[in-house]
Amino acid sequence: MTENYWVASLNGEDYDNVEYESKLGAIERLFELEEESGEKCDYGYIAQVELYKPIIDTEIVLERLSEEAWHECPDYAEGYLYNLPDECVEKLNKMLNKALEEWIKEYNQEPNFFFVKNAERVDM
Repeated sequence: MTENYWVASLNGEDYDNVEYESKLGAIERLFELEEESGEKCDYGYIAQVELYKPIIDTEIVLERLSEEAWHECPDYAEGYLYNLPDECVEKLNKMLNKALEEWIKEYNQEPNFFFVKNAERVDM
């Protein structure tokens, strides 16, 4: 899947996984989908692809680590990983998300699903 491509749907909810570089290609796909369905459709939908990109929310990671430390050592862990300077959190955010991106690529775990944006109804 790639960004800035077009996809087609007969019902506006279930979009085909076939991508097109242009609106025209997606519109042509609508007619193919109609033929495959065996039903006459008055209209269909085309939309642009917006890929899902997994990210790590560093604030949540730090909060979870702090909670686990407090659970294990309640008398000593209060305040652990709280009130960190913004630049420390941002650096960790970049490191964690870079590692996630590398792991996703190494183990071929790129998402094969997407959001749709700029959906348009097309009369058929």
